[in-house]
Amino acid sequence: MKQINFVTLLQNYKSGWVAISSDFTKVILSGKTLKEVREKAKGVKEKLYFFPAGESYGGFVGADSLSSL
Repeated sequence: MKQINFVTLLQNYKSGWVAISSDFTKVILSGKTLKEVREKAKGVKEKLYFFPAGESYGGFVGADSLSSL
């Protein structure tokens, strides 16, 4: 399994939530709350993964895609 460097990917996001592309290479959307980001994502056809933005990602396990929420 490919490792994802969240520190690099999310370096410009210190709080709130982000929606990341299915290949984990770019942030597609961001917002203050998960609800806000999910609302913005309703028109996006691409599969997205939602993550909280923060200072450290060492112990983070993951979040699920919009399709299963």
